[in-house]
Amino acid sequence: MCEDLTEPRYFADLEENLTTFYRKVQDLKHLKVLTEEDFSKEEGYAFDPTKILIYTGDTDMTGKELMDILRKDWDMELEMASGYYALALTGIMDTEDGFFSLSKALHTIDEQMKKTGKDVAVEESIKIEDENEKILELAVKKGSITLKQKREEWQQRTCSYQEENIWKMQIYMDYNTFEVFINDGKYVFSSRIYPNEVLRFMVDATSRDKDGKLEMYSLSL
Repeated sequence: MCEDLTEPRYFADLEENLTTFYRKVQDLKHLKVLTEEDFSKEEGYAFDPTKILIYTGDTDMTGKELMDILRKDWDMELEMASGYYALALTGIMDTEDGFFSLSKALHTIDEQMKKTGKDVAVEESIKIEDENEKILELAVKKGSITLKQKREEWQQRTCSYQEENIWKMQIYMDYNTFEVFINDGKYVFSSRIYPNEVLRFMVDATSRDKDGKLEMYSLSL
């Protein structure tokens, strides 16, 4: 017996299961299932809810470690993992029970992180203000580095990293140029700024490394 899998009811069931799943995982404390609101227009043309993207960057667990736990302890095979992300693909053949099991697994892992304290993220931010208005911000979170800059509207560039931490950041800037070299140049950002008045440069950082230090130099020709 053949069955037409293009019938609308199959896609309606998938949409309902996905809607229920995304609603259930909203209360995760440490893991995060990304939604359309987590992406800017520059980061993605469109959001596909059938591709469930799980972010582990607010924990000390990588995406691959999460994928391995789901395989070993929950008999679930994800599509792939990279850095602090893990990806699960879904389709019309996935059942309501399958979505429920994934939600249950993520909640259980999330709760275990809470008990073991595996929820510490390193965060740093560098901001530049012009006339008390922010015009550029470099934000570092575990697993990602983002440069936001205000032109006519805010623009954003993001890259991922897999190192345990950011151990060195060098910033060179003058009145119009902003250059960043991270971990001896493995990650580099470059931009131009067009201020109207005197610039204000601010650094806000938290780290588990008590020996970390900040050095600032004034360079002149």
